[in-house]
Amino acid sequence: MGIITITGWSSATVLFAVVTIRLKALTWDGAVAASALGLTVVFLSGPEWLAPLFAFFGSSVFLGKVFRRRNDRASDTKQGLPRDAAQVLCNGLPYAALVIWSAFTHRDVGMYLLITMAVATSDTWSSEVGTALRGRTLNIIGFKPVAPGRSGGVSVAGSAAGIAGALCIAMLVLVLPGATATPLKDIAMITVFGFSGMLVDSVLGSLFQARYSMADSSIGDRGEQFVGGLRWMTNDLVNLLSNGITTAGAVWLLV
Repeated sequence: MGIITITGWSSATVLFAVVTIRLKALTWDGAVAASALGLTVVFLSGPEWLAPLFAFFGSSVFLGKVFRRRNDRASDTKQGLPRDAAQVLCNGLPYAALVIWSAFTHRDVGMYLLITMAVATSDTWSSEVGTALRGRTLNIIGFKPVAPGRSGGVSVAGSAAGIAGALCIAMLVLVLPGATATPLKDIAMITVFGFSGMLVDSVLGSLFQARYSMADSSIGDRGEQFVGGLRWMTNDLVNLLSNGITTAGAVWLLV
């Protein structure tokens, strides 16, 4: 890759950082993390593999803007705010790890790249839509009613949105290079893994994410008094673990 190309992409990332910060889509550290992730993908896998990242990021920002006023009972303290470095890295590290793995081993990881972004997109769409529509929400462990947006909670609307989010990423198999001769099978497989990752996220959130007593005496994912879960298990870390577990499972099953 020549110096002109490197300079061009580096300039593009600076422009991306400035625009996303001004639009309040990312914090400054989030923009730095996203730019580093983007350059890693461009230099090691090719610019076409930015498409899943932009599909996830763009759709997530759009849904966040649309539902911001309705999501006053957010699932964590960062929801509805510009994404910081922790959020960017926890959603993007599995993607970056696959890109680096591919660069050193020369393995085709296109399917796995789509799966990891399908997991992230499914979880985000589910959370945004499920919290906003406030339908009947049940804890995935025990199926007891919980407040919309609560970690571990699942609803019909949120689950439908999760499937739609995973399918959105899966459809990229039709336009990205290296598509197999069975695109419909690949789309179905990516969608299933993406939605499964969302369910893994709900299970981990229900069992391990830190819970707090809120001002109205209800239990939520933020507050002053710690009442359960693991103090260090944040929503961001749950996202990273669920994505990593699901992606690793896909690699193990499909390799």
